[in-house]
Amino acid sequence: MGHIAIENSIQNRELSLSSLLVITVFLTFFRYQYLGTKLKAQNSNLTEQEFKQANTATAILNEWDILSNRKDYFTAIKKSNWIWEGIKVTAILKNGKLYVNSMVTPSVRAHPFTFGHNRKNKVKLLEEYKSVLEGNDVLENANIELEKRENDFWKESEWTLANTLKRIVGYLFSIIFIMIAVLAIVEANFQLLFFGVFLLIVSGTYIVYDIKVILEKRKKQGHNNKHIS
Repeated sequence: MGHIAIENSIQNRELSLSSLLVITVFLTFFRYQYLGTKLKAQNSNLTEQEFKQANTATAILNEWDILSNRKDYFTAIKKSNWIWEGIKVTAILKNGKLYVNSMVTPSVRAHPFTFGHNRKNKVKLLEEYKSVLEGNDVLENANIELEKRENDFWKESEWTLANTLKRIVGYLFSIIFIMIAVLAIVEANFQLLFFGVFLLIVSGTYIVYDIKVILEKRKKQGHNNKHIS
């Protein structure tokens, strides 16, 4: 799609808004395809047991599905409703070197839009490695923190100032994406039709998921209130 848009723009000697959008997405995909597979390396004093413990603790804290957690190799998936196969996190411990990477799980449906989650995943993993080296029981701490988070989540209102602002921004971007999607679909061009449908799916998924969270939390809080009374 990106190649076609670039070729058409060169031939027609003009760059339409729809072509600009397609080219931008194409270049973003290309950048992540090239850089996304690289592993960040650094020196490490981790033992094989500490490596496995920190990996397990990080997976618990961040709700990752562990695919493999061996003495020198770790990989897990962070599921997401707006990234089909989720985000894949990888860590390798070899010859005193630690290699860490986070990227969208490779597939024909993969897209590079993680909004900073790749960097966050790597930071969280490195933080647990540092913690276990300091002598902390990272597994026990992870279980305690997870229980606390769950209790706080169900007690917290979805209409606090922070949550309301996040929802306003999220819905605003969703509406903008939907408008762009409609514009692309109206162009009646195959590659633009695909791009428009993609934006509709991403925006629609975010809105549906957000509404689902609100309803589930309201139901949970209502049940707790009846139980207390």
